[in-house]
Amino acid sequence: MALHKLADDPDGGRPDYVAHGDFTNMMYFCPDIRYNYLNKGVKDEYIERTDEELDTLLKEYLISLSIVANNWVDMEVVKDYWLVITPVICDNLTGTKSPLERDNFIVTPYYSDDIELVRRLYKDNDFYQNGFGTSILREDRRKRRGSEAVIGFYLACEVKLDSEYFEALKSLDENSVEYQKAYQDNFLVHCLDMGSSVTKFMDMPIRSFIQYRKNKYGLQFVEQYFDSKIAKKTSRWPLGEGYIRNMLNDVNKDKNYKYVAFEDLFASTGVDFCTYALSKEDLRDFSKSFEENSWYPRPEFDNEDEQAKRILAKDFIF
Repeated sequence: MALHKLADDPDGGRPDYVAHGDFTNMMYFCPDIRYNYLNKGVKDEYIERTDEELDTLLKEYLISLSIVANNWVDMEVVKDYWLVITPVICDNLTGTKSPLERDNFIVTPYYSDDIELVRRLYKDNDFYQNGFGTSILREDRRKRRGSEAVIGFYLACEVKLDSEYFEALKSLDENSVEYQKAYQDNFLVHCLDMGSSVTKFMDMPIRSFIQYRKNKYGLQFVEQYFDSKIAKKTSRWPLGEGYIRNMLNDVNKDKNYKYVAFEDLFASTGVDFCTYALSKEDLRDFSKSFEENSWYPRPEFDNEDEQAKRILAKDFIF
């Protein structure tokens, strides 16, 4: 699978994940839903969300991201997008037998009915909380992961370069140094605008992975949260924890490596992203395969649902 390829460090350090496939011009939105949260004002006291509360959050993200992605295509912000349900969910179904023993993905064009598809898949798991992260850190620091977030599903977007948002690139030679610098600067701003518009529309935080520069093996992705409720913006963007915020604020640069998805197999916050991020080739192949052979039934989406009607009535601004 994509990003499962390992490369040894020639200097004798830890091995790295390598981007295996075409990941150019991509941005990934991975909702970070936790099944528990810290009780405000009470140290080490965590409150568990009910299954109903988790389903409401899940549905809020699914409907909102569907609306956002559909608008982005109309606005030529993105060229294409996909909904991906990961093996975290697809490998642990109880009511339906998955095609493979492991590494089962479902990729769709993100039809409205796919909102109900994801909710049904979550409920069809042997343990409903499988698809959600936790806010509790392991007591043994040696066993802590870079992130306790869980990627049960995500939205993959291919940015459209042939659009008004990248006018500055059209007069430059694609093979020139000037083009590469202008591309990276424009692409980063575009992705930050995308993330900002998502969190403002939902009024909830969103976790993302942004293609940013290259390492010695090729493209790298960095983790960046967006949060509309953040007290202080970074430049003009509502950035939460992440690589870009530290870079723009010129802080914690010595620790910023942990937000680089391919940097460290053990400490990186993007280990789960490296495991489940799909390249454009894989996204198209999986999507075509599921359309031709939908091995899991697709329930209909209820537009008359009160939560859906509330979200659908909101205006989206980019």
